[in-house]
Amino acid sequence: SSSSGSSTSSSSSSPEPVKQTFTITWLNYDNTLLTQSTVNEGDLPFFNGTPTREGDEEIYYTFDKWTPTIVPAVSNATYKATYKENLRQYKVTFNAKDGHFQDNTSIKELFFAYGQIPTCEEPTKDPESDYIYSFSSWNNKIEPVSKEITYEAIYDQIPLQKIFLTYKYHEEKNLVGFVYEGQLITV
Repeated sequence: SSSSGSSTSSSSSSPEPVKQTFTITWLNYDNTLLTQSTVNEGDLPFFNGTPTREGDEEIYYTFDKWTPTIVPAVSNATYKATYKENLRQYKVTFNAKDGHFQDNTSIKELFFAYGQIPTCEEPTKDPESDYIYSFSSWNNKIEPVSKEITYEAIYDQIPLQKIFLTYKYHEEKNLVGFVYEGQLITV
């Protein structure tokens, strides 16, 4: 007896093929293992977070990219972190210490790369009744930058000398008095 060709029909959707999984290995710049993860075939591997690399007083590192370029998984894969090297910048503060700079500020906060020799305009200090001031130096020796540092101005205090002045005006009157050395007088 043969079958009549009738078959029981069931909604037969073919089962999804089981996707293969692959191991993804994430290495740091020095080949140390960061982590491993498992991904399904065709999925794009993803590293959770941002890898880091220690720097020193001169250099710091910022994550750049993974090498080789991350692609959808078709086999086990290894990716290695690469970094950009950056020269550290340090804040150097110049304090005019009772004086001021050309822009009338008393503090300059400037940034210099590691190893640079910091520079700043010399500040001035306004004269007082019997003294004028001349910038002498900074309180610390100016050296190549390796950390944050503050320099404070040191001024020489110069006493003004009194000078006796006699000035004949139109051959008739004598003007007599004291002025300080360096003082501007108008006659």
